[in-house]
Amino acid sequence: MTFQTIKYKTFALLAGAVLVCGGCHHSDEPCPPEEPGKEPPVPAPEMVNLCLNVFFEGQKSRADEPDGYEKPAGTFENVSSLRVIIIRNIEQRDDDDNPTGIVERREVEANRLVATNDAGYPKHDNLEFEVVADETKLIYLIANESSLQATQNILEEDGEMNAKRFINNYYEVGAEPDLDLLTNWTVSIPKESDSEIITKSLFSDSKALIPMLPLTEFFNIKVDAKTAVDDTCYSNLFITRAAAKATFLLDPAGLEPYQEQDIRITSISLVGVCSEEYVFPNNTEYSLGKYQGDGKPNSSIDKTYITTFATPKASEPLTYLLNFSTEENPGGMSLDIAGTEPVDMAGPIYFPESILAKDQYYEVAMTLSNGIELKSPLVTTEQNIANILNINGCEAIARNTHLKIVIKISNKELSCEVRVAPYVGIELNPNFGWDELIKPPKPREQPNE
Repeated sequence: MTFQTIKYKTFALLAGAVLVCGGCHHSDEPCPPEEPGKEPPVPAPEMVNLCLNVFFEGQKSRADEPDGYEKPAGTFENVSSLRVIIIRNIEQRDDDDNPTGIVERREVEANRLVATNDAGYPKHDNLEFEVVADETKLIYLIANESSLQATQNILEEDGEMNAKRFINNYYEVGAEPDLDLLTNWTVSIPKESDSEIITKSLFSDSKALIPMLPLTEFFNIKVDAKTAVDDTCYSNLFITRAAAKATFLLDPAGLEPYQEQDIRITSISLVGVCSEEYVFPNNTEYSLGKYQGDGKPNSSIDKTYITTFATPKASEPLTYLLNFSTEENPGGMSLDIAGTEPVDMAGPIYFPESILAKDQYYEVAMTLSNGIELKSPLVTTEQNIANILNINGCEAIARNTHLKIVIKISNKELSCEVRVAPYVGIELNPNFGWDELIKPPKPREQPNE
């Protein structure tokens, strides 16, 4: 699969699932007579071949788009692995052996970790799974799991355990899974002390050989052999990056008085960043819906973005501090900037998706070398609604969102606004980007649905 560092349409990573239906086997030999008092054997279930073909929707020419797409920000936004967990929803049966819609128990049917290239395409695996037909399946997708911590519940019981051991030990094939562990799995941004100040990005201090930003999603889909086309069924899945991202730009307008006095920027802060988030999207809704009317995952990802979500109760607002005054550069960042266009100042930073309490607002704070501290709320416009959300009257920043914060200093006042590059925060594409990318291999031909 290619989780290609793709343009951030929420990066929409799409998994085209091919279900190759297998037939029943018959024999010309007569069945042996049943032994008296012995229960007849339970017939083997019909099996199908589930083949996940991960590709990216809409990777056509962008020549007609106004501003193109940004390249991904280094190896941190690449993909090195994909985990696929498939869980059977085994339903109760009535007297005629028809499913009742009531899930009696669940069973892990597949659990596989696949290495990928930088673009996210599997290196040595075609992602095929033999599964029981005519059931609904829970499918969990995780990219870059090595950057995740194990759920805190497991840490308390079993000592230190990384995500790979957690998934392998608790979701073995054939086991009855504990879905609460996945639903309530959380990660926290690193804190150096008990203060409300953070200085490192989410996942940046992971014990992975090369930390990379995880991507996750889960689906409940029907594997129905009866609706197969030429013995093949299809389902499209997507995954989203498990963090929000921000970069800071400085507008040169109005800087002349500060330049004349050689005033510098010693630090900048983003106020309101939450401390933790769920690994898998929790109570998340998408603008076009996660599923189509017939229950199939929604593959129409154009202009799709997250509209609401939930955060852990223990999450608290923090301040992300970027310190420009260091031993190598004790004076801080110079304001001697030429030109008229905003220039890159700091970032990117990565932090948990966040929901503030009512009457709280995201702010940017800046400290200057003359000791003055300036503050400004993030100003959003109608175009930015996909980035700064309003959930039940509270400001919120969703995962898989890129905030480009433009800062302006004028007349001893600070103002800042969030600019949205084309499609960023609007379409679900995990690359946070908007520069043309290498196109993925052409996916296998699929019949029209």
